[in-house]
Amino acid sequence: MTTDALWYLGRGSGVVALALVTISVALGIVNGSGRQLVGLPRFAVAAVHRNASMLAVSFLLVHIATLLFDPYAQLRLVDLVVPFFGQYQPLWLGLGTLTLDLLLAITVTSLLRQRIGLRAWRFVHWAAYATWPIALMHAIGTGSDTSQLWLWAVFALSAATVAAALIWRCAPRPVEVR
Repeated sequence: MTTDALWYLGRGSGVVALALVTISVALGIVNGSGRQLVGLPRFAVAAVHRNASMLAVSFLLVHIATLLFDPYAQLRLVDLVVPFFGQYQPLWLGLGTLTLDLLLAITVTSLLRQRIGLRAWRFVHWAAYATWPIALMHAIGTGSDTSQLWLWAVFALSAATVAAALIWRCAPRPVEVR
């Protein structure tokens, strides 16, 4: 694989991972409200949330692996695990590392949910609320395409999606008339 291919795959998989994390967080917010979303059963929303989460982690791993082997990015293994020690833009790269660490914790505890209990799982799962804005800031700070309008449209759509989910969740429930 050529250097350009690794670079493009790394960038593209990062954008897709951000979109999938956005979908996952928005659906988690919606499903956590206990209300039904536009006639969809909660189990269906939960299934899409879970699948979007696993796809997000998969694309994140592709993002990391391609940039790790890309000579232009010059990532080191320590950059993938320890936040804010990277040689290239340590703050912005560190936010990406922090996102990876949080997503791995959320994934592992979700896979072990039956063994660790609901309370411990829920405590760690709340990190998902922090993961999304940290990932967005990482993308804005390190994105090599931030001069492109299409990427800012992705950022704006991501923010609008999560904001809409939060507004919907915080909105008062309609009163049922019997």
